Parts: sequence; C-alpha cells; structure tokens
Amino acid sequence: MKIFQTPLDLRTLTSMQRGGIVNPLQITILAEIIKEDVEHGFALPLPLSVLHCIPKASLAPLGCVKQSTLDSSGRRTIKHRMTHDQSFPGPSGLSVNLQVLHQDLPPIMYSFVLLRSIHYILDIRQRHPNTRVYICKFNIDAAYCRCSFSSSTAFESLTIFAGLLLVALRMTFGGAPCPSIWSVISETITDIVNSLLQNDFWNHNNLYDPISDELDTPLALPASVPFHQVKELSVSIAPNDKGKIDIYIDDSIGIALDIANAPVRVTRAIPLAIRTLSRTNSELEVIPRRDIISIKKL
Repeated sequence: MKIFQTPLDLRTLTSMQRGGIVNPLQITILAEIIKEDVEHGFALPLPLSVLHCIPKASLAPLGCVKQSTLDSSGRRTIKHRMTHDQSFPGPSGLSVNLQVLHQDLPPIMYSFVLLRSIHYILDIRQRHPNTRVYICKFNIDAAYCRCSFSSSTAFESLTIFAGLLLVALRMTFGGAPCPSIWSVISETITDIVNSLLQNDFWNHNNLYDPISDELDTPLALPASVPFHQVKELSVSIAPNDKGKIDIYIDDSIGIALDIANAPVRVTRAIPLAIRTLSRTNSELEVIPRRDIISIKKL
C-alpha cells in the first residue's frame, strides 16, 4: 500500500490515527499493548511530522482482537492482541498484502500439526497397547515479536496511534508473509528436537536447558482408567518409540511413550532447541526482555 503515491487527505489521516477503532475500551487496551511493545523494543515511536520523509512508507489501521489464553494457574482467560490491517487499500488502492508474491513464500508446515500428532499417537498405541502416552507443551512467549523486520519492511508496517507514528520492528499480526516466515523458524525448532531425540549420543542429563528443572511432575490418569485400543491406520508411519514433537505456530507439542527415559528426553530437548535459536540476555541489556519460553504456560 504505497499511499504516498497520492496526497494524504485529512480524513484518511484521521482514520489512520484512530486506527478504525471506535470502542473506547479497545483504545485503552491498545494503548497498554503499544506501551509494552515500545518498552520491549518491538515498536519505535516517531513524531508524525517525519511521515512524509520516509520513502515507500505504508500505513495500516490498527485492530484489537480477543483470544483465549492461560494464566499462571492454568485457568483459561481472555487476552487482547493488536493487529495491523495490512490489507487496507489506502488512497493508492494497493495494500501491502496485495503486493506479496505468495508463490515465493515457504509453505506453512504447521497447518496439519493436529493430524500428524494424532497419527503418531495412534501408531505408538497400536504397537504399545498398554503403555502410557505423555503429552507436553512449551509456548514461545511473544513469538512473532522475536523475529525482527528489515528496515524496508518496517517502513511498510507503519501505523498511527495517539498522534504518534509507530514503526513495527517485529513481525505483525496482519502481514501476509509473516505466518510463512515464522513457519521456517518453528520448523527449525522441530527438526532440532526430533534429531536430538533420535541421537543416542545426546546425554540429556548433561546438556539441557535449566528451565527443565522447573517443570512439574508429569500427571497421569488413574490406573483404573482402561487403555483404549486403536484400529489400523490407513497411512504408513516409520516406527519411532523415542518420542517426537510437532509445532503449531508457537506451541511445541511433545509426545512420548512412558518407556525408558523418553518423556524426560522430550521435555529437555524442546527448551534446549528453543533456547539455541534465541539470543541470550546480556548483562548490559537496557531494554527489558522476557524469557523466550513462557513460564506461566508450562
């Protein structure tokens, strides 16, 4: 959306500044989200006067959506997420998303995570009809905000709020390429973990992330609950009793049979892989930076 190919009139600018949000509660919520984004270095506030000095700048209205999440006690609660409407056409009639070359984007592999996970569970249940299967999940905190934009992309991800120009320095919710870009990162985490689980030379007692020591004891259903049996699958799966993970956006899902040390290896491989791909905090860090693994969702 190269809106500066045509003059920007006052009505359009006012609409952008309000972000298309008319609900006062949403404005308050957005103000809190933006404040936190700026404090954590996810967004850069600039005076509105520099807008016309930025070449190939693009503006997008803000949105606010409600989602479900978990609190530190595991209870389901509501959270709000800020979105960028990068399908907004602007005066030029072109949006950022309309200019994306979708055929050049990598495939989004996490689209079929549920099906793959169920297939694996059914396969190991068929071969081990009376053995427990454990499942765990690790969540990457503020996943999209862990991936930095290039300067040119950041200037195409501008928005206006409360009289300030905001530059999105990290991936946005609303940018068409972002799910594909993130899939590359999430699949790398998945591949590292699954390679570790199959590698007998990896000593999970010596090489692991310290956060694994904070995990709760795995919960199991009572012994009185019978194991359900499964029918033969219509797809062929290579036998794997060492456990595996899959990932949906920012949620790494680990599955392991209760044999040998498979559950422990799975719960130690996932945070190790996530941490390997992240940057450690510096002692000289001036911008607050939360742990990349969401502690409250463990």
